[in-house]
Order: sequence, then C-alpha cells, then structure tokens
Amino acid sequence: MTAPQQSPNSGTRGCVPLKVAHLCAGNLYGGVETFLESFVRYEKLAGLESRFLVGWEGRQSERLRALGAKVDFVGGARLTRPWQVIQVRRRVRALLSQCRPDVVVVHSGWTQAVMGPGAVTAGIPMVLWVHNEIPPRSLLHQFARRVKPSDWIANSHFTAETIAAWYPSAVPEVIYYPVPAPEPVSVRSGSRELMRIGLGATAETFVILQASRLEDWKGHRHLLKALSALKTRTDWVWWIAGGVQRPEEEQYKSELIREASAAGIADRIRWLGHRNDLPLLLDACDVYAQINTTPEPLGLVFVEAMHAGRPVICANSGGIGEIVDDSFGRRVTPGDSGALTRTLEAWMNDRSEPRRLGARGPECARRLFDPEVQMRAIGTKLRKVVEAVSR
Repeated sequence: MTAPQQSPNSGTRGCVPLKVAHLCAGNLYGGVETFLESFVRYEKLAGLESRFLVGWEGRQSERLRALGAKVDFVGGARLTRPWQVIQVRRRVRALLSQCRPDVVVVHSGWTQAVMGPGAVTAGIPMVLWVHNEIPPRSLLHQFARRVKPSDWIANSHFTAETIAAWYPSAVPEVIYYPVPAPEPVSVRSGSRELMRIGLGATAETFVILQASRLEDWKGHRHLLKALSALKTRTDWVWWIAGGVQRPEEEQYKSELIREASAAGIADRIRWLGHRNDLPLLLDACDVYAQINTTPEPLGLVFVEAMHAGRPVICANSGGIGEIVDDSFGRRVTPGDSGALTRTLEAWMNDRSEPRRLGARGPECARRLFDPEVQMRAIGTKLRKVVEAVSR
C-alpha cells in the first residue's frame, strides 16, 4: 500500500520519536540527496525525527530546510588540512552533545572520516549507510574505517557485498530507498504534450531520456555511439538532463558535444541542464536509457522511471541489475552498443512494445520501494542499533 501523497507524515502517533542525526557533505546533489528528502517527508511513518549536520551549504541544505528539517552547518574540511578536520569534529561534537540524538547516521566515507569522530566522542551509536560501492583501494576509506560504526545499512545487495573487504565482521542490512510514486497523470493533464512541444518533440518523435550526473561512468558515450548508428532516422531525439556541478563535468560535457558533432547527431540532442521537474520529463519521454560503464549502486532515477511507466534500458550490473528484468525493461552489457542500437530501433519501429513494457514498471516499483514499508524497515533497524548499544 503506497503512502498517501497528500499527508505522507501522518502515521505514527502517540510515541516518542527516535531522534536521528544525519551527517552529510552537502556539496553535491544526486540520488542520495533525493533519498534524504524522501526520508524527511516520510519519517513520521516510522516514528523518526531528523536533524542534518552538513559540511557545505548548497542545494541539499536549502531543500531540506524547505521541507522543515533542522539543518546545521559545521563547515567543510580536507583531510590534507588537519586543522580544518579538528575544527569540524569539535563543532559536530558540540552540536551532538547539545541536541543528543539517539543515533547518528553517516552517509559517505568523507562524513565518516571527518565528522564521524565527533559522534564517537559524544558517545552516540553510529550507523554507516553505504550508498555507493566502496573502492578496494580507497585512501579516503582507509581513514574512514578507523571510525568504526555500530552497524551498517546498504542500499542494495551489490553495495552490501563491497562492505566485507573493509569490515569483515559486518552484517549489513539491505534496505531499498523509499521512493514515492508521482502524482497521477490525470492531475498533470496535458503536461506531456506541453513538455514535448517545449523541448522540440512532436507526438511522433521517439524521445529517449537520460537524467544523471555528467560523469563518464554514467555511460553517455555508450548511448551516443548507439544513437550514431541511427543518425539517418529523423524520428528520435535524446534529452540529457543534469547540470554541471564540478569543473571536470564541464569538460566532460564539452567532450560529449564535440563527439556528437563529429558523429552527426548534435542537432538531435537536447541539453536540458539541471531540472526540478523530473516526473514531468519522465511522463513526456518514451524510454529511459542509461548504460553505466561501472556498476550503479542502486540508481534512484531508474525507480522513478518505473513509477512513471517508462521502460528502462540499463546495464546488466550493480544494484539496478537486481531490479530490472525483461518484464518491464532491457538489460544490456556495457560497451555492447550494437545490442543497444537494435533494442532502440526495434522500439522505434514498434511503439506499442515499450508502452507494453513500461506499463508493468509501477507495480514492481511499489512492491520494492513503497515509502511506508521501507521507512518502517529503517525505523526498526535504527531502534535495534540503539537498543543493542544500550544493553
């Protein structure tokens, strides 16, 4: 049963909430940050009350505050500048000693290494929520693992498997993100046509969407190569959503633009930049395609595409490989641009096939990512951690 859209936090009443302090970097915005927004929206379903300590002010802190969350700025720090690290840890310890949360959750190796000791010295149990694969030879995680957490949560079975190399005794619990379904299409009557017209697509145009960070491992080049083989067709367009957040992403975008121009498909690509209307983009496209070159830990946008009833084409690896199957999408081997081209061309020729597949996505998304079910699982896990430490 999906949580009500109009009042997601109407749920647990009459009980003392478990106070959770989240330690976040705050300098980037992506799937993890979107998840934390859902956490705030639905936390009362699990009897939780959140507070966020962030290293950098930015889009994440702004959006969290807009949702009514308490957000404290503790300052960023580089591990190569120990005086900055010491200052941040002191601020974290002081804030935690003041607000006295029941449990602290760290959401990255940086927050574990830099901010985590503040929680340890404050005597508060700490949970490491692993959102991404932990690299086997990561200097950052060599520092981070000195701050041993009380317990672990992983966002997929794939991610959980990477924890063992760093913490042999760890038994992480896998909890998928709470991902709410978008509002019914009837509420957005006419929005699909308006969005397509606004972005230069007709009713007959086959629209392929990719919404992700502008990083090489997100597989833009695979899709570019596959679409280059279809450049003689005039019935498709590729929408790329995702804004530049770092200098290397600006360079990557420039490289993609040059490669698209050389391949003769530059005029078929729409660079949409950062967007706050992903549900509308998903509603307006025909297929969501993203072929990561390295395994995706989970990929929140894939779940959002499933909710929207759009077929997914993804790499057959990582956390998303646990979810997508041939009943509502297609998995391809990274680098096999021929298979990707054939799939896209077949769907362009028979538009009923992607519609049929996409129609099966919402049920699977509800089954695996229902906000009420997942938030209650999170609440149960965090309470167990607190109880185990207090014994």
